[in-house]
This record gives sequence, C-alpha cells and structure tokens, in this order.
Amino acid sequence: MDEDMNVIPARPESESSFTTDEEDEDNNVENDVVLNSEDENNRRVEGIDYDPSLPAQHTYLGSNLRELSGRVVLDDEALVTLPLLTLPGVILIPGQILPLRLEHPAMIAMMLNAIEKERTFGILATDSDVGTTVEIRSYSRGIEDDAEESVLKLKAEGRQRFKLIERWRQDDGFVMGKVKIMCDIEIAHPFDKNLDFTSRGNKYNYKLVPASTVWPSFVFRMYDSHFIMHKINDQLRNWANISKPSPSNPAVDHKIKDVQQTVHETEDTEGSIQIRKTVVTTIRRDDDDEMESIESSEDEEEDAQDFSQTLASPYKYSYWVAANLPLSDDQRVELLKIPTTIGRLRFEYDLLQKCLFLCCIQCGSKICTREDIFSMSVEGPLQNYVNLSGHVHETLTVYRVSNLALVGRSSTQQSWFPGYSWTICECSNCGHHIGWKFMSVKSTRPEYFWGISRANIQPKMN
Repeated sequence: MDEDMNVIPARPESESSFTTDEEDEDNNVENDVVLNSEDENNRRVEGIDYDPSLPAQHTYLGSNLRELSGRVVLDDEALVTLPLLTLPGVILIPGQILPLRLEHPAMIAMMLNAIEKERTFGILATDSDVGTTVEIRSYSRGIEDDAEESVLKLKAEGRQRFKLIERWRQDDGFVMGKVKIMCDIEIAHPFDKNLDFTSRGNKYNYKLVPASTVWPSFVFRMYDSHFIMHKINDQLRNWANISKPSPSNPAVDHKIKDVQQTVHETEDTEGSIQIRKTVVTTIRRDDDDEMESIESSEDEEEDAQDFSQTLASPYKYSYWVAANLPLSDDQRVELLKIPTTIGRLRFEYDLLQKCLFLCCIQCGSKICTREDIFSMSVEGPLQNYVNLSGHVHETLTVYRVSNLALVGRSSTQQSWFPGYSWTICECSNCGHHIGWKFMSVKSTRPEYFWGISRANIQPKMN
C-alpha cells in the first residue's frame, strides 16, 4: 500500500464485522456449520414481502443527515485536483452509493473541507492509477453515545471515472491528487441511418437491416448496445432473481412516471360481459419531455417490460451491471479502464457467460452459485454498507450457501437490513471471514438470507 494515500484501515479478519458488548460471550458459542444440507440445497426464495427500498436508505446512519442540493459534473478530459482516499476491498463504480463513517480527525477535516468546496473527492482503486470521483450527497457530524470523539457520517455517490496523473501529501496531512476525468467514447452504430432503435416494431429486427447493407449481421450485433443489453438480461435471468434496472431505477434515462391498471368491460357476441385487464404505461422522456403511452394486454405485460428496457441508457446500464456483479478487483479495474459503453457491455456479457460459482478467496471452497443471487435492495444485489468500525463492505445478497460456519450470537445492532438480525459467518474450511447471515425478526419474507462480502470471495471462471 502506498504510504502517500489516505486509507481507511481494514480491521483484522476476526474483527472485520460488527462488534457488540457480548463479544466475549460469543467466543464461547459453538459454531453452526452449513455444509450442503438438503434443506439449504432445495431452498428457494418465494413470496418476498420485504420493502426493498429500506436497505438503499442506509437508515443505520441515522435520520439527521443533512441533504446537500445541486449536483457536480466535471468536464470530460479536465485536469482537476481532488483529495484522494483508498478503501480496502472497495472498487467504486459510477452510480454506486458509498456510505462512510469516519472517526479519525484528519479524515473528518478532509471531508469537511471537501463539503465546503466542490463536495467531491476521489476513490482510487487499490494498486491502480484509475478511480472514481465521489460526490457527497448528505452528511451529519456529532458525538455518539458509544464514541468519545466526533463522528462524521455521510452518503456519497460515485460519479465519473478518472486517471491519476500525480499525487502528493500536503502539510495538513491530506493526500491530494491531480487527476484527468475520463470520458466515455460513443461509437456510432453502423446502421444508425437504417434503424430507429426506439421503434418497437424494429426491436428484434436484426436480420432485415443488415441484409440491405454490405456488412454481415455479426457486425451489426457487435455494435448494437441494445442487442447486447437484451443478451445480458437473459444471462441475469439465468443467474437468479436479480432485479434488472427498471425505468424507475436511477440507472435509466427514460423513466416510467405512471403505471395504471384499468379494467375494460366489453360485450361479446352473446351479450355477456368479459373483463380484460390492461396495463397503461406512461413514459416520460427526460431529454425532450415527450409523453408516450403504451397499452398492452395482461399477457403482453412481460413484453412491455422488456420493451421498456430498450429505452434505458446503455451508458448507465453498463455501470449498473458492473456495480452489481460479484467480480474480482482486477475485473472491476478492467471495467473502469474501458473507454466505450459497448466495450463494457461486451466485457460484462463475456464475464456473465464464464462465471460458474463464487468461492472463498482464501482457500477456494465453494460458497454459492450464481443462481443463488437475489436482490434485497431496489439498487440491486450488490451494495456498499459501512459498519460501526468504519469499514465499508460491498455486500452481495444470496439465499443459499455452503461451507459456512456461524460465529457468535445474532444481533440487530446497526443492521443494514431493518427488521433483520445478523450473525457473522466464516468459511468452515479455513476460518476466513465471508459475511453474515440475516434472520427476520418481524415475520417478513424471506425468513433468512446471506450477505457475502465481495472482498472475501472470488468468481470461479470456466
């Protein structure tokens, strides 16, 4: 680790999770090992009634966070000077939410200084020269009951990629860096003049247009971001119940503003009344405020949802996929370096096809398969959460695991998922910290699930 970096240190593996006053008693509790039990192997998540908006609110940070208005966008290719920070186990992707809990006076001073100016700092990927600018969205400062000194809590959002040019440590201890904002290069589609991508009739028309040009159809698919997005959606469905970004998700430019279900009564030839349910979806285009209505029968509702995906921004969608896949640090850094949207989408599709299962980063024991992943948050299955010690965990939610041992007692203190208690879990083969088991305390479904720290697992590729 470079000595000239602001680093929030990781705690030892045995302490990398939450801590409670019952820690000494917890060490005497016998481990509950999960080893491919029949119940676990046959488990499925059905009928989830948990509010997925709760984890995204990060309520464990408190309710007194001060919201900051306005947004900061730095010019592409601009050279800017930012305070730099490195978080062990975190490779931030644009669009990801980053919660922080800071107690070190120097860190607090650096963040308060950033809030007074551009509200922006940089997260540099470990052992790399690329990173992501981070904009502070809300914060609070005060002295908590269990803390002797002031604590700064904040929520921030990854914004733009950057490349590090140089860095230095100031007299006040802040590590600063001159960075170059990396822009996304938009590659024009070779058939833009021949095909209107917003036309529903041309949604699957991948053969007709290439047939009228000198290019073969595979060239068309290579540069068709919507086609690759459709293929990625198919892969995500194969992975598990991963919530794809809906038009109400921030990762989409065209947002569904209103969904109304109406019942139409029509008379058949015999005079009886038939009930036909339709879904009327009103879509608002952010760029020109045009309104478009799409009406489909109940049988076509799934197709209408698929169609709404074609209205998504490929640029933001590519980052949503990158943020929610349990990739290794090297793979995430590689994604940050790719300068084009179509290049990111193709790289992600390739990784989705190759990933078989997730294993312990220490000993390689199988922890879960890609089919075990599901979303407990509206933002997706992999999100950042911060514990009481200030350590940030990129946590993946899964409903089925193997080769894990529970350690200590359960607790509801500072739970990232309101209504659930947590228990530390380790690899049953090597004792490496893997994550937590979350158990419902309010009769919500699912009854339990697992949170896996991305930094402590690695994908097994074929």
